[in-house]
Amino acid sequence: MFRMSSQISKFRRVPLPTLRNVLRSCAIHKGAGTELIARACSVGNGTATKALIVLSDFGLVLGDGSSWTCASPMLGRASSDSAVDAAIREALLAYRPFESICEGLIAGESFDQAARHTAVAFDLNKQAEGSLSLLVQWGIELGILTNGDPVSLSDDLQAGVDSLAAMPVTSVSSTAETRLYISTLLGRDAFDELDEVDRGLIVSAVQKCDSDPAASVEASGQALEDHLREVCILNGFGQEASKFNGAGQLGGLLRQHNLIHSHHVKLIDAASMLRNAKAHKKDKQTVAPWNITPLGARTAFGATTLAIKSIHDWISNKRQIL
Repeated sequence: MFRMSSQISKFRRVPLPTLRNVLRSCAIHKGAGTELIARACSVGNGTATKALIVLSDFGLVLGDGSSWTCASPMLGRASSDSAVDAAIREALLAYRPFESICEGLIAGESFDQAARHTAVAFDLNKQAEGSLSLLVQWGIELGILTNGDPVSLSDDLQAGVDSLAAMPVTSVSSTAETRLYISTLLGRDAFDELDEVDRGLIVSAVQKCDSDPAASVEASGQALEDHLREVCILNGFGQEASKFNGAGQLGGLLRQHNLIHSHHVKLIDAASMLRNAKAHKKDKQTVAPWNITPLGARTAFGATTLAIKSIHDWISNKRQIL
């Protein structure tokens, strides 16, 4: 079962302007308590508490219940409403239950289907399911979703994901668009299997293909190694895996236990070869460094995502997909 956000069942209805004002107050009054934040925003302590629970779970504020600080150093007293809203928008798009709804819409599900699948995937109880409607309302107000019947992705966000699908190598695509694009490549189940660190690495791999192909190759390789180690742990080989380094060795371990196919090992080796070539300043045979090109970075990204998707379908669904 996927990791559910710890606070979503505690979400209560809070207007977007209140979220904005509370976030700005946390940026201005660093380390302030709930009462001070409430007074600064001209709201009751209960309303401020509701907003802080949401902002904390979004990762926008840090606190222990007695003191609160904005997590973004870019926000402060002079921040415009649009700047604060942009921070909330980015956080909402990366918030896994909401992002999962967007993934469903991108995959062609109806809004009701996407919401239902999200509730099941994250094991949300009835109260937490109701909180999804809050996420949707904020998504509409922030221009992520349309206020139509049915609800759908905004034209801008849909167009951004579509442009990545046509040419998945750009440094200007937003993180949200890139994450949704990757979810369409892997499928929702395989994407959900990744932890947040590895999602971030794969996003970085896409966004740096042209601007820094060597860093892109490293990000792809690290994400693949991390994920294969997670697969080993989930299948009871964690202790053995702790003795191995690199995606290639971990792939060999999984193959040794007949958990993956020999074709998967070759995919893993392809991504590992590019990462190893990038890592060594001088090649052992030529005593000269390899120059990593954008095409090499795209190949590493493709091998990594295909390996993750194919291994997931092989283990979970007994399907052979390349």
